[in-house]
Amino acid sequence: MPRASQVVMKLIDFENFTPLDFIIIGTGLWGNVFDLGDGTVIKLIKKNCAGIGSGEIKITREYEVLSELAKLKLEGNFSIPQIFGYGKIPVRTIVDKLGFNFWLRMSKIAGQPRKISDLIKLSTQDLSSLGATLGEELASLHRALNSLALKTIFPSFSLEELKANSKDDIVLFKTTEELESRALDFLKNRSSYLIHGDFNISNILFKAGKCTGIIDFAETTLGFPEKDLSDLIKEIPQIQSSLIDSYQKYSGVMISQVGLELGLAINSLISVMIEKRQILYLKNHINLN
Repeated sequence: MPRASQVVMKLIDFENFTPLDFIIIGTGLWGNVFDLGDGTVIKLIKKNCAGIGSGEIKITREYEVLSELAKLKLEGNFSIPQIFGYGKIPVRTIVDKLGFNFWLRMSKIAGQPRKISDLIKLSTQDLSSLGATLGEELASLHRALNSLALKTIFPSFSLEELKANSKDDIVLFKTTEELESRALDFLKNRSSYLIHGDFNISNILFKAGKCTGIIDFAETTLGFPEKDLSDLIKEIPQIQSSLIDSYQKYSGVMISQVGLELGLAINSLISVMIEKRQILYLKNHINLN
């Protein structure tokens, strides 16, 4: 696996650090990523957002997973960020006043995410090649994740976080309970499996048409491989066949249609919850009627 080159870093003095002096290269529900210009980036986690769960738990999880993956020699052609530290942002600093409360510093990986609008315009042959490439890289990532001694720190599979965030909507809550029950039945005859948890196209970096990096491990969790595959299938359904064929070839794991349907259903449920939380967040912060 390609490794990040050595970088010469300056320590961050949070008493005087102003993230707005740097270029934002990534934005998301939980925070922003800034290019520090020295071969590293810093991810700043928002105090308040429409995301589901805890920012502190997610940033700690990403730190732990990347720290363990750094000890391995990965088989894929992609790089992963090298960790340089994380922690809580000191109170009454500029960053704190801007609404952030945790930070994670990593190496910058070469490449950019590709736009879905561009990918779906590719020829059938190019889409098939893309699916095959991503299936092979995901198989390599899953082998690495499941060689780590991390399963003991992850809870068993559940949708508890989603249920906790849907208690005020009886339909969503019941739907989440039903999905959880079906997923647990599906997993009765399968081993627990560490997955990326958010394997969508925005977390895959490309350069000169090649996959160069996989980022954002904050959603890594115990689950089933079909969940990661379904993230991509939802965004680019044209690659489903080559993606699955390639994943099965390089992982040796047979993919279940039931698992794919469960993954797609969970993804759709999360999207609905986030949309509802975004509306509520806007109402609470800009006094919408």
